[in-house]
Amino acid sequence: MRFHWFIVILVVLAACERQVQTSPILEKTPLSKAQSAQIDVTEKIQIDADFPQVKAQMPKNLSQNRSVPITKDITPKIPPTDEVIASPRSPVTKAPPKTVFSSWAFLLQGAVLDKLLAHPRDLYVVDIDDAQFTKDDLKTIQDKGQRVVSYLSIGEAEDYRDYWRPEFTQGDPAWLEEENPDWKGNYKVRFWDPDWQGIILDKLDKIVDTGYDGVYLDIIDGYEYWQEKGEQNADERMVDFVKTVSRRAKAKNKDFLIIPQNSPELASKYLANIDGVGKEDTWYFEDEVKDKDIVDEQLSYLDSIKENGKFVLAIDYTKTYACDFQRVAAEHGFTPTIADRDLAAIIDFEC
Repeated sequence: MRFHWFIVILVVLAACERQVQTSPILEKTPLSKAQSAQIDVTEKIQIDADFPQVKAQMPKNLSQNRSVPITKDITPKIPPTDEVIASPRSPVTKAPPKTVFSSWAFLLQGAVLDKLLAHPRDLYVVDIDDAQFTKDDLKTIQDKGQRVVSYLSIGEAEDYRDYWRPEFTQGDPAWLEEENPDWKGNYKVRFWDPDWQGIILDKLDKIVDTGYDGVYLDIIDGYEYWQEKGEQNADERMVDFVKTVSRRAKAKNKDFLIIPQNSPELASKYLANIDGVGKEDTWYFEDEVKDKDIVDEQLSYLDSIKENGKFVLAIDYTKTYACDFQRVAAEHGFTPTIADRDLAAIIDFEC
């Protein structure tokens, strides 16, 4: 009898041992090579992020491992806000420009198709009222991989535009101010006035519908005139206007380029609404070298704009320093061009 109980006990112990060995909780499945590599890389990413000093001590073959997929997104992202650059010294998030142009031309007088075709550029800035291009004309240029944008002054009125009336005087219409003493036929405007903005948006619609690739917004610095007159929020009003223009155009064509010229100090407020900026007279005013402190301040804004993924179109109206200008602009990653102040010709200049 005791022998039978001994046999029963041995059978029960053997059964329990088999259960433990085959339990899905305790059974250890070996990892594949890919899984092991994935874990190693994921751990490496965490180390990179949290302990950069550790990364510097890692073997080169580990810190440069790119043979396996990475599940964690480590691509730099521009913050989801319009205000990316708080000041010239603010840190910036680097990102490659969405659109890159290696050359451009600024031609507001005498822009005819043959002239553009004779002077190939990646980008042309022309005036829709001067060029009178049709959709077919624009397509001829665009089929060559080039882009054409139209100039549009949003901070001053011009007496040669189709919206102008002979009876206009200062204060009538309400948005019209005094004539710009430096530019005959150009008038200061209350650019936040709904009627003035309606005029600009109608012109913008025409530019988009004609088939242009974008718009080049001028007299952004018109806000300074109003600040001097005591309009303390004039800068914010200009920022809002640029955003309004951008939303209107991109609702029709999401790839439509928005390029404000000058006033790079405002760019942080509408950076998410634009594709690039234009900048005149950065290093030189005609053939006069500009003050270094002023140049450095402007460059601090422009460099930040560039590093935040927007292109910078630089134009200085100099002949004496043309080669120096093109060299330093290229060093900053800007796209330079040389022109006369009247913008009546495309200048081919080789250094």
